[in-house]
Amino acid sequence: MPKLPPQLVACSGRVFFRITQASLETFEASQTIPPPQIRGSAAAIQTGRIELPEPLNVVAFGDARALVVAKGQVLTLRAGQKEGQKAPAISTPRPLLVWPDFEQSDTFWVRRLGEGSVHRYELEANGETFSQREQKLAASEPRLFTVLADGKPLYSTPKGLLRWGDEARPIQLPKLVRSAKLIFADHAGGRYWSSDAAGNLNLWELHGGEEPVSTAQVPGAVIDVASEGDRIAVLSMTKSARKYRPTITIFSGGIQRAQLRMGETLTAHPEPQLDVCLITGRPWVVVGGRTWLQVLDWSTPRLLAEW
Repeated sequence: MPKLPPQLVACSGRVFFRITQASLETFEASQTIPPPQIRGSAAAIQTGRIELPEPLNVVAFGDARALVVAKGQVLTLRAGQKEGQKAPAISTPRPLLVWPDFEQSDTFWVRRLGEGSVHRYELEANGETFSQREQKLAASEPRLFTVLADGKPLYSTPKGLLRWGDEARPIQLPKLVRSAKLIFADHAGGRYWSSDAAGNLNLWELHGGEEPVSTAQVPGAVIDVASEGDRIAVLSMTKSARKYRPTITIFSGGIQRAQLRMGETLTAHPEPQLDVCLITGRPWVVVGGRTWLQVLDWSTPRLLAEW
């Protein structure tokens, strides 16, 4: 299980992005859903590729723009553009978690693994420099950390869970959450999920006490999570010897709606880095990593396209 979720693919509307070892790739889903027997370019096509040395994280803004943090630069790219806007590199001494600001365009946040603070970066009007602001967290190194549906971090401290902006009211840490390996946001701003190493999931109200709203289980350990509207896609992975098999489980309203076991078993050491995102308004999920990518229809289920 990664210490921070991989950020290798990102979706915005019908557009989705993927970083490889040395590039940013852009794809677009079809305007209409193809008939059941049709797949490939009728479902989605690759629309662009930009060489980019050592990309680390990709996230998407709501206007079909990608933000890529690379070792030597930060790149923003709107779907359809052949060249992105480059800005100076930010400090990347450790793995990063990056998320767009929910209120300000051209603004994003970064948490570096092992730090007790988060950093806000805003692209200046010249498009070439950043203003930066650091904000300390109430824990030197939170073990559990997520960004809620309203864009505010939720993280663990010795006193319990703290919601950013409401530090005066620590949230009781339920017993099941104390043994959790990660927490992640629900689509409802007042809820979050927890998951342990065995794939046991619990949905919690922020101030709901010891009993979860609902429970579920997915195969293996949770690797990453994506949300779109009221839907959540949970990417988990089982391991047998050196073989890994990913599974995608779809939840809506706290209820499991579908589960897709990937058709191929991955053999890798160390654990393969995979990511997931959801196409807006469709039962389509994008899953993959730096070397392969698939678009799947979880309602059928069927493979729509792959690269």
